[in-house]
Amino acid sequence: MGHIELPGLSVVELPDGHTLQYVRGGSQDVNQLVLIWEGGMIEAGMPTVARLAASLSREGTKSRSGAEISEILDFHGAILGVCADRHHTVLTLSSLNSMTRHVLPVVREIVSEATFPDDAFQNFRNLEAKNLLLSLSKVGVLANNTLMPMIKGEQHPEAYVPSVDDIMAVTAGQVSGFYSSVMASGRCWAYLGGNFSDALIGDVSAMLMSLPVSGGVGQKVMPYTPEAPGRRTVSLDGSVQAAVDIAIPAPLRTHPDYVPLRFAVIALGGYFGSRLMKNIREEKGYTYGVNASLNGTREGSFIRVTAQTDPKFVDLLIDEVYCEMRRLAAEPMSDDELFRLRQFISLSLLENLDTPFSIMEFHRLQETVGFPGDYFSDMVDWCHRLDRDVIMRMASEYMRPESARVAVCL
Repeated sequence: MGHIELPGLSVVELPDGHTLQYVRGGSQDVNQLVLIWEGGMIEAGMPTVARLAASLSREGTKSRSGAEISEILDFHGAILGVCADRHHTVLTLSSLNSMTRHVLPVVREIVSEATFPDDAFQNFRNLEAKNLLLSLSKVGVLANNTLMPMIKGEQHPEAYVPSVDDIMAVTAGQVSGFYSSVMASGRCWAYLGGNFSDALIGDVSAMLMSLPVSGGVGQKVMPYTPEAPGRRTVSLDGSVQAAVDIAIPAPLRTHPDYVPLRFAVIALGGYFGSRLMKNIREEKGYTYGVNASLNGTREGSFIRVTAQTDPKFVDLLIDEVYCEMRRLAAEPMSDDELFRLRQFISLSLLENLDTPFSIMEFHRLQETVGFPGDYFSDMVDWCHRLDRDVIMRMASEYMRPESARVAVCL
């Protein structure tokens, strides 16, 4: 891989505090508009409140019903979704350039005039409760719910799992209040990508300037406070499968070791040719799939290994994960393995440059997840100088089985 750079975004600073950033590219006359507000599941105090506020925002406005909104979007071939993540609420609109100006008024109404009809609120809240019950019948979800307090801290908001009663106690007032404090009054960051004209930039800018800015919420960042290393096991009646979830604290994204550690974690279990896949899936046959990842947020970071297996293989699978961590620290990678790893990383980096949408998405994540400003160039630089000694050092310093928090559901 030669030298590559992530294209920057052009910026339009609007007088009301909103910001529009855009990148042009592609051959099709389509575009994607992404609007972001500070305030997500953590700021809401309860994830359900933020998720319902996002979902219900398009179910009716002061001048249109939810059915009318859907009909307008369908007629103009536009796709619109609103979701809440950890610290943000995100609206995404994908449309043909020729149709965007016809659906922007609907976007403005969803952002500033949502009415949260009672029947829609009741239906969506009931669906949240049903989805919770369904998720609690899955071993992977139960293992995750057990692990989160161990790696993030018992009192951390991200370790909280609502009950059905908690969900059913949420009121429409809570949901509309959160919406009003975030989307309907907060400063908006807008990202536009695609093959579009200056006229479309003007249309989007005009829509943004029509949105009120009277307040907003800030991010509530609470650092992770991991518990002592250990293992917890939970049971699921009738399950014939077991889930294993392993986490080890890691340095923050701003740490100089974060990028090389990310690549070492990929070598461990982040792609099909990884150590864990070859050992645990191909040679031992303990699982159909095993994955290792480095999870980084503003709150903290951790290495994570997940797999599902027959309950009788749980201890053997965990032992093999630890074995591969130690082996990665002690045994140099072969030339072929290092070549395949670098090829995978190179292709992954190039995928960020495939389309104006992927370029825009990387910049968006830089805002919402907290990538350092030089994160992409740092990954390119480390890819060029990645060698077996770097991989061994990262594994030796950070992949220590004695530091693992393990959750098992069977």
